[in-house]
Amino acid sequence: LYFGLESSSQILEYEWYGTHKITRRFALAGFEAAEGMGLQALTFVPTSASVHQGYFYVGSRISGRVYIYNVPLLNDEGPQAEARSVQIWSPVLKKEIIRGLEYNEG
Repeated sequence: LYFGLESSSQILEYEWYGTHKITRRFALAGFEAAEGMGLQALTFVPTSASVHQGYFYVGSRISGRVYIYNVPLLNDEGPQAEARSVQIWSPVLKKEIIRGLEYNEG
């Protein structure tokens, strides 16, 4: 299970079945944040274009942009690692808050 942490722009990996603990943290390099605002929405999109079986789409509360990250899910880099920015998408013409993201195959 993965959560986005707004205050520090990180994706947290949470092991909910056995230990109920955060097992890894992934820093979002280049993600915009200011005064405790930043990450507002998060979803995983599976794709064969990623060696980690998909990308995380991360919505910004500041600009309305969606940052696309390749997160090293399949690497054993320890409890902290850095996600690599793949692309930045601006789906909204004006500065709007992204309130939620969701992936639906089909």
